Amino acid sequence: MAKSNKKKSTAKAVKKISKKAKPSKKLITVSASQKITPFLWYDGKAEEAARFYTGIFKNSKVLSVSPTTTSFRLAGINFMALISFFSL
Repeated sequence: MAKSNKKKSTAKAVKKISKKAKPSKKLITVSASQKITPFLWYDGKAEEAARFYTGIFKNSKVLSVSPTTTSFRLAGINFMALISFFSL
């Protein structure tokens, strides 16, 4: 098979595949077994920040509050806010 014929057949195959490939309109969902919990570090007011964020996103709520941490869920994803007592 000549080089030009290979290029033409390859181009046809790519066109055929690209016609079949359509972008998905499905939303990405987070599995119920979240293995990593992102945390945000605050110099104070972690609970206030968590309450602010939960007011913005659907399916969100503050899960727990302690003197050093606040756990909350945003759009189904768990987060932890850590209050820093560290200073330089």
